[in-house]
Amino acid sequence: MNTRAVLVFFAFVASVFAAPAAEPAAAPVPEPATVPAPVVSAAQRSSPAVDPKEPIAIISQESEVNPDGTFVNKYETANGISVSEESSLKTLEEGEVVQVVKGSISYPSPDGTIIETIYTADENGFHPSGDHLPVAPETPAYILKSLEWSAAHPEEDVEEVEKKL
Repeated sequence: MNTRAVLVFFAFVASVFAAPAAEPAAAPVPEPATVPAPVVSAAQRSSPAVDPKEPIAIISQESEVNPDGTFVNKYETANGISVSEESSLKTLEEGEVVQVVKGSISYPSPDGTIIETIYTADENGFHPSGDHLPVAPETPAYILKSLEWSAAHPEEDVEEVEKKL
């Protein structure tokens, strides 16, 4: 996946959640009102069988978008879904500034197992990890040997290409 596309996507998401910029002399913004979380039983939290037409209660939620584009977004729902992500800015050696997003998502599967994905998105792309994700098989020995030979003989590769031209 294109790193710039990922970073543009996260910047877009951050801008959607951002409030319009206030004038420098604007009055301070009042603190948001605290809304008590609904009372939810443990059975409701762990129950993967939910009527899709019924709304799911938000147990906790935190969202902050900063003027520099960094953000924190966390929430937990009554049906066991939990999302947490935050971003920071990183300056590369070339002076380019990139946004780094780290987060996790967890939810109960239909059999009750908790599925968790932890991820990072940075200048090197999107990197998820989790026990439920597929793992590539080991590289066969003959492929490793071939790669080692190619690395040790780069001039022969160039000669072969030049012959074909």
